[in-house]
Amino acid sequence: MCSQEERIKNYNITGASPLSDQGRPPCLTPREYPMKDPAGKDAVRKELLHFERVLQDAALADNILLPHMQRLLVLARNLECHCERLAKKNQQLESHLTDYTSYLNQASRIDLLTRLPNRRDLSERLVREDSRSQRHWRTFSLILVNLDDFSQINEIHGFNAGDELLVEVACQLQGFVRSEDVCGRWSGDEFLIILAETGMEGALIVAEKVVKSIAMTEFRVDRPGLRTTVSAALGNFRPDQGMHEFLAALDRGVQQAKREGKNRCVII
Repeated sequence: MCSQEERIKNYNITGASPLSDQGRPPCLTPREYPMKDPAGKDAVRKELLHFERVLQDAALADNILLPHMQRLLVLARNLECHCERLAKKNQQLESHLTDYTSYLNQASRIDLLTRLPNRRDLSERLVREDSRSQRHWRTFSLILVNLDDFSQINEIHGFNAGDELLVEVACQLQGFVRSEDVCGRWSGDEFLIILAETGMEGALIVAEKVVKSIAMTEFRVDRPGLRTTVSAALGNFRPDQGMHEFLAALDRGVQQAKREGKNRCVII
């Protein structure tokens, strides 16, 4: 590789830029000079400093190319500053993109009305619980909670009142779960509670509390108050079961509770 001095002296012969080797600046290639890499920026600075010292050489004072080389150095300095600004801007954009991606990922797992985990998030949690159960032979329980006569509430009191009722019920249900448990919105008027490492006895206690508490609550969505009840089904998942069949059994359990008079829980 030619030295910087030789590149300047041979400019008229080669036609190659004095800042490059065979017409291409070696330190400015994408691999050798990634702007986010401090080593790459240092390489460019060293190259420019070396070029600046060469131009200050008294032997080049009478060289007719010196003014052009000095202007080229100024342009190179400006380009370096511009690249650094672009690199900083790129880092900011990447940071914003990471934050926004994280926000979208979280938003895609939250029910916008109740702010509870949505069906997608619940489904992924069920897969993890199923895997943990298969691997460690540990059990967990599910409670499927369905509001009774919710369509009539919408017809009589309006959809806004129905939405407000769902929000209040969601808040109340959250009070029945531990930090390791999950309560989410499974469908329009249905909620699913995942009780980690909980047997049938513990799940039944929670389900009965849910049914009784909802029935005793006077909700504030329609003055002087609105009352409703829920039908629930609960079951203890076994490692030899399939999740799809288990959820289908819970749904049948809810329908059974409604046929038997609503405002009750059924063990599947």
